[in-house]
Amino acid sequence: MSMHHIGIYISAICIAIVCLSIAVYALKNKAIPGAKALAFFMVAVLGYSVPYLFQLSSQNFSGALFWYNLSLPGANLIGPAWLVFALTWTELENRISRSKHIPMFCLLMVIPILVCLAAWTNHLHGFYGTNIQFESYESISILRWNFGLLYWVGFIYAYSLSVIGILILLLTALKRLRMYLYQSILLITGALFPIILRIVFAFDKSPISNIDLTPFAFLVTGVIWNLAIFLFRFLTAVPIAHKSIFQHTPIGMIVVDYQGHVADINPAAAEMIALPQESIIGRVFPEHLSVHLSPESASFSEADSKVIRLDQGGKIRYLQVQFKHIKDKNKKIKLGTLLLLSDITERMQWDNTLQESETRLLLAQKISQVGNWELDLTNRTLWASDECQRIYGVKQTSPILPFQVAQQYPLSEDRPRLDAALQALLEGRGIYNEEFRIRRGTDSAIRFIHSMANLVYNADGKPIKVAGVIQDITERKQIENALRESEARYRFIAENTGDVIWILDLETNRFQYVSPSVYQLRGYTANEVMAQDFKDALMPESLAHVQKTLPVNLENFFLGENKLHFDEIAQPHKDGSVVWTETVTRFLRDEDEDDHIIVLGVSRDITARKQAEEALQKKNRELENFFNLTPDLLTIATTDGRFLRTSPSWEMLLGYTNEELLQGKFLDFIHPDDLEATLKTMGDLSEQKRVVNFVNRYRCKDGTYRWIEWHSQPADNFIYAAARDITERKQMEDELLYQSSHDALTGLFNRQYYETELKRLQQSRRFPISILVMDMNGLKKVNDTLGHSMGDDLLRYAADAIMSAFRSEDIVARIGGDEFVVILPETNSEAAQAAVQRVYEKISEHNLKCQPDHTISLAIGFACGNQNNQLSEIFKQADIAMYKNKAKGEKALQDSSN
Repeated sequence: MSMHHIGIYISAICIAIVCLSIAVYALKNKAIPGAKALAFFMVAVLGYSVPYLFQLSSQNFSGALFWYNLSLPGANLIGPAWLVFALTWTELENRISRSKHIPMFCLLMVIPILVCLAAWTNHLHGFYGTNIQFESYESISILRWNFGLLYWVGFIYAYSLSVIGILILLLTALKRLRMYLYQSILLITGALFPIILRIVFAFDKSPISNIDLTPFAFLVTGVIWNLAIFLFRFLTAVPIAHKSIFQHTPIGMIVVDYQGHVADINPAAAEMIALPQESIIGRVFPEHLSVHLSPESASFSEADSKVIRLDQGGKIRYLQVQFKHIKDKNKKIKLGTLLLLSDITERMQWDNTLQESETRLLLAQKISQVGNWELDLTNRTLWASDECQRIYGVKQTSPILPFQVAQQYPLSEDRPRLDAALQALLEGRGIYNEEFRIRRGTDSAIRFIHSMANLVYNADGKPIKVAGVIQDITERKQIENALRESEARYRFIAENTGDVIWILDLETNRFQYVSPSVYQLRGYTANEVMAQDFKDALMPESLAHVQKTLPVNLENFFLGENKLHFDEIAQPHKDGSVVWTETVTRFLRDEDEDDHIIVLGVSRDITARKQAEEALQKKNRELENFFNLTPDLLTIATTDGRFLRTSPSWEMLLGYTNEELLQGKFLDFIHPDDLEATLKTMGDLSEQKRVVNFVNRYRCKDGTYRWIEWHSQPADNFIYAAARDITERKQMEDELLYQSSHDALTGLFNRQYYETELKRLQQSRRFPISILVMDMNGLKKVNDTLGHSMGDDLLRYAADAIMSAFRSEDIVARIGGDEFVVILPETNSEAAQAAVQRVYEKISEHNLKCQPDHTISLAIGFACGNQNNQLSEIFKQADIAMYKNKAKGEKALQDSSN
């Protein structure tokens, strides 16, 4: 083995060490923008350099050609990998939609792949090169080519991308701080060496005959880039753009120079005043905006704050404006004014509506800006509060919508994650606490939503619905994105915002920085808070929560997770009260010490919302206790006939479980005879009419029915009702009604009922009507000889025989001691005569079967009349006929019809 070969192998080992060390270092910092792309670039360099060096040490043509072909993928991927690194390290790829990153990378790979395929199949077409010659120069193997069109396409493409990447680094470096500028200069310097030597080789100007010195140049590149790593913390100290805080904060900001011109305006302010940014910047303020302001707020004074009213095409918006003077470093010369705008339209609306009803979480939602929803697991329908519908932009008046409709609002990219989280909640494998994006129904705007939910169980421990809340966190997400950017130019913004911005040192457990707004929040000055241990800033229950979650979140951060954390924290006020804050935190590495971790946080006062929630929960508990303990039958139902909720007394009365009652429609439990009246009452309730003292029957699980008396109040599509079981009262009423209309001895109708029916039938259209009058023969003799008890038995036998001879709609009554009468509606003389015959037959059947002293005998007379006759006269005619038959003492029939 020659000395040249030994030198080549040592160079290959050195190049491999340099490339792999930088790649491993980059992967250890893979969370840093550009780190993964740099690792890929170094692998490409390794894939090119080492095979090429092995080519130089080959002993024959086939070996040299093999190593040359093996080096082609790395050689052709260097340019695209370098461009991707430049785009990601400078964060210019954020200007390209994330969904287009992979297609763009694949597109960059097309030409390198085609060039490699052309080289490997060159023996078939010769488009890559011709006249390949194998030469040996001082034991170093050389391949000489006459390169063709496809070689030059790949060469120009790769080095064009390399030059573009260098230009991107150069232009970005000019806008950065000194340390980041030095990083960029070293990166560009290291990249230029291999590029220059490769170009020299391509044009046959290599100082060593036809040997590509580019792999050796990458050794120099590795040394220079290691200087960037160790001297200027390359890939650990990452530059962050300052403008983003100004651009992405949800606080509206307008900068006015000393001449009264608008020098800058952020998107939040432009959105609040409903004018494009480009139409405002450079204009005199406030004249340009006066057409959008009502007369009372068209001019500004230098007050600490002011509320203005904007009329935006009929839509009124209220803004709170704070004015802060911008002065030079010596705070003597006024450079301009900073206007801080907050949209308080909803707050103004809340002030006007707090005196209205507190129905179904409306008060809490208006105060907290939180919408709530309930998913019925039985019928898969979703109830959404007014605030929830406003956040989603739902275009319907009913709060009930099918679950499939609600699923259309989240973006398709987030839908699988939400479905998985809901399924995990239903299966008891996790909690539902998700952030996602929706396309709002009213204007198709993309909004960020935070939703939390939990299961609601019935008495048997079975989940019956999912109850949750949502909050539009779009503005908060903008703040979170802005936290990644530098605050150099606009640092004073943090000093004037209503939220408290703070930095916590985890080594000392003390605050490095707290914005002055902490005084308005907790009554302490910023210096007082920074002098305390962070534990003093938390109430005991919140401190326990933080001590539990902080180690877990910190461990995840070290594993590469760098997400925002959201908590509701209770903090002590200087006056002894408790302040509730919504806190957003993120872990950051200290710029000077990589292993030194700090926490950046923003805290917002939500005390009013928490107090409202606690008040509402207390009222709900009181209502729940009343609902569960009252003996009355309480229920909430829909106007289409479904129970939404029932009190436990329903289960005790009907025997059904609460789940069985909620599964079907309550109309399924109604007695068929009461269904028509119930449907009419439902119609009144649908028309928002109050219903009292309505009575119907409900079926029990054992098949019996109970009488229920209702008092119902409608509210939109819901019915709120209280009912009582009046079955015993109805039974007593029925018994009294029976006794008032029936003969106690025989069970037949009595004289009072007979006379009432006679008057009713006189007005009816059921003519002809026949009346039969019957008198028991010999009853007085039986009473005198055998006793009244025997007489009573004979009367009962006679009543049974008479009843068995007539239809159910015929009226059979006992109107005297031994006198019976029968009214036959819609019966002519022939039918009446047949009826008399049936009575005699029934009497004969009785007499054949009974004992001799239990036989009975009747005298019967009948008469028939039409609508021209008075029924009282018909009765008299029948009575006369009966007495005639009684006098004859025989069964002859007397037809006395008119």
